[in-house]
Amino acid sequence: MWGQAPDYIREGGSIPVTLDFANILGLNILLLPVGRGDDGAHSTNEKLDTDNYINGTKLLGSYLYELAAIEKD
Repeated sequence: MWGQAPDYIREGGSIPVTLDFANILGLNILLLPVGRGDDGAHSTNEKLDTDNYINGTKLLGSYLYELAAIEKD
């Protein structure tokens, strides 16, 4: 949950096209996961909790803010 220490369970997947993007564009790619293990990814009952969506957008905003601060230095 948001505001709690992460649970490093090493669960996840990949999006194969990201390697193509990285190679073609010559850029690093970062995937920011916002789903839960029980979201049923790619199933007929796939879901994303509203809280995860909202907090995921906050995570992305925070990441971009920090990245901009680094780029200014």
